[in-house]
Amino acid sequence: MDKRPSVRNGKIEFLRFLFCIIILLFHGQKYLIGETPLPKDIRLVFFRHGAIGVEFFFLVSGYLMAKTIYKTRTADRENGMTEQTLSKNALMFIKKKYISILPQHLAAFVIVFIAYVISNGFTVKEWILKAINSLPNLFLIEMSGLSFTNPNHIEWYISSMLIAMAILYPFCYKYYYTFTRYAAPLISLLIVGYLIYETKYLSGVTVWMGFSYKGMLRAVAEIALGTTAFEISRYMNQRTFSKVQRFAFTVLELSCLSGILIYCVTTFSSRYESYALIAIFVLVTLAFSGVSYGSRLFDNKLCYFLGNISLPVYLAQLAPIYVVPVFFPDSSGMEQILYAVILTFVLTFVIMAMGNLTANAFKKLGIK
Repeated sequence: MDKRPSVRNGKIEFLRFLFCIIILLFHGQKYLIGETPLPKDIRLVFFRHGAIGVEFFFLVSGYLMAKTIYKTRTADRENGMTEQTLSKNALMFIKKKYISILPQHLAAFVIVFIAYVISNGFTVKEWILKAINSLPNLFLIEMSGLSFTNPNHIEWYISSMLIAMAILYPFCYKYYYTFTRYAAPLISLLIVGYLIYETKYLSGVTVWMGFSYKGMLRAVAEIALGTTAFEISRYMNQRTFSKVQRFAFTVLELSCLSGILIYCVTTFSSRYESYALIAIFVLVTLAFSGVSYGSRLFDNKLCYFLGNISLPVYLAQLAPIYVVPVFFPDSSGMEQILYAVILTFVLTFVIMAMGNLTANAFKKLGIK
């Protein structure tokens, strides 16, 4: 097994970027070309199922939450765990996550809101009203149900992630082994099964399920499953595997990634999103564990850089999608997607620069 001295996992960083681009291209085809109907025959299509990339990020979030909890519990057991310790750790974890995202989120929100106003041609009175209605989106609480106007509506993922982590963290912390080994996979199975039974597919965000948005339930199910991925990966890291076993893990990892990519660009039924979720679960577990061959190849500055820009790429993508049809109305759908991708990367570095300035201001104010 690869003993990885690096704190960062280069393979996961590369996969972050890959799945971020898949989501970007999915949104391009959805909003600039129009979603392709799913016929009975199977054929290639431009990232029709790219929405499945969000599942990767939910699983990774759950994995990293469980990793933090495992380390924190080890230290707290030595000092004596109390209910006060649990609540304090949960609040500090969510606060740290929120503040780490906030600088780039604020920068992206301003840019996307301007693009939103331009694309819709709002009057001053209208855009002021939209700004007021966008406050839940600004504070990343729209997936609680307080959803009025969401100019950067793809941030539903971040809102759902934060809320789901706030719900799951105390249970995972207090009942770590029971949760990661038993409750989490069961919760995930039941929620995913419920969503597919009720709506015929896993993807979807603002479908109201009677007590919560569909996207919120996806987050709970998949972040919970991510904690199980960490526990399996932790177990695998404690073992030594033979060359044959490592080769088998490598084949399995590549097969899962290939299957996911094929599903993204074909017209397979949306019901198979559940199969894609399983493949992503296996992929995340193996990629983090480092048991497959070639893991060290990804531990380099390029992969780390690609991982770093994945969040601002995700946050920036709606602004070009809003304005490209306004400025290039006569271009074909594929040309508009190309322009949107290029502009997304330009805005990515603007958001990173603005985010750094905001983060530095936070530090000076003692916000950390």
